[in-house]
Amino acid sequence: MRHLLVRWLRALLLWLEPLPPVLVWPDSEPPPLGPTDDEVLTVAIRLTDWADQDFPDTAGEFKRHQVYARLIDQFPQRRRRDLGKAIEDALQR
Repeated sequence: MRHLLVRWLRALLLWLEPLPPVLVWPDSEPPPLGPTDDEVLTVAIRLTDWADQDFPDTAGEFKRHQVYARLIDQFPQRRRRDLGKAIEDALQR
């Protein structure tokens, strides 16, 4: 069984070897990501202050969800984890 697996892996390697390398990005610069991290952080700070004022007696997770939903609406092209990090950074200030 082991010899058969080794033979198949060698055949697969020889079959894949002549393929050209795949370029993830062309030689030019990547496209801009849109708003900078500072802009997202500024909006996240403003929204966290808003959530603290409008929902004083509610849980923090509810407030975070409200801020996160508004950030997604304002910055749909940004990665979700960047928006989540902006919220955490706004709360750490």
